Amino acid sequence: MPRVNLWKEEIPFVKVRRLLLSYEMNGPKMGNALGKSAKTGKAKLDHPETLTLGELWKISKKVGIPVDELREAITR
Repeated sequence: MPRVNLWKEEIPFVKVRRLLLSYEMNGPKMGNALGKSAKTGKAKLDHPETLTLGELWKISKKVGIPVDELREAITR
C-alpha cells in the first residue's frame, strides 16, 4: 500500500535549516558565527526552532545571507 503524505506544506523551520545548509553552514561555522562552541552550533543547526531572531541576524551578517531570503524562509 502506498504511503500518503499528510503534510500540505513544509514545516517552517525546515526551510530555515535548508537555507543555512545551502550556504554551507556546519556546526563549527555556525558556532563561530554565533560566538559559541562548535557543539552549540551543531545543536542549533539540528534544531533551528531554538534560534532567536538576534542569532539569525548575526549568522546572516557573518555568512552573507541576504535579509530577504532569511525573511522568506522564516515567514513562509
